[in-house]
Amino acid sequence: MRIAFKLLIILLLVTSIRLISSCCSCEDDFFSFDYESLKIGNIDNSGQWSKPTEENVMSRASVAFEIQIIGKEIAESKFRPIHFSGFNTLSAQNCNCDERFISNQTISEIKIRTLNDINSDYCSNEDVTSLFLANTCLSCTDVGNFYITISELQKRLNPESIYHQPINKFLIYLTVPVENTKAQFEFEVLLSDGRSIIAQTALIEIKE
Repeated sequence: MRIAFKLLIILLLVTSIRLISSCCSCEDDFFSFDYESLKIGNIDNSGQWSKPTEENVMSRASVAFEIQIIGKEIAESKFRPIHFSGFNTLSAQNCNCDERFISNQTISEIKIRTLNDINSDYCSNEDVTSLFLANTCLSCTDVGNFYITISELQKRLNPESIYHQPINKFLIYLTVPVENTKAQFEFEVLLSDGRSIIAQTALIEIKE
């Protein structure tokens, strides 16, 4: 009985070691992608919380947008099995992990141009990048504590990897009131491979 018990313990120990050695490694599995498009949505910033809106109407002091820099998946990395000496029948297996995406380019600069007069100081076709603040904390309760300049935003837009889908997303807020009855902006994202992606907001009707 003692011999059988010892053999059972050894068998369980060996099985445990084999199971541990066959654990997966999510960090070895990723998709590469290229940035290729911009999607701009309107944000209702007139209340306590910012929220998406389909309406092309904004308060003159609450002009805000959601920017999505969208990538196209290029290829999936090959998962690299991990083999252990003495256990050649087992190798690392794919886990049920969050999909991880790594960009082939970095975002080098963001430019914002107004397509309509904002006020007497900022006229149509002028660069107004410095007039916007950004927020990358999309799920934060108090977003007011997380406003950063566009220059600071650019330093945060190139994470080592992005999870779930290849989209770099953030909110931007115009810091001066619009004195015109209309507002529209053009966004340009410059990439490290020399390309630029350009998109325009909808034409916004300005209300009091």
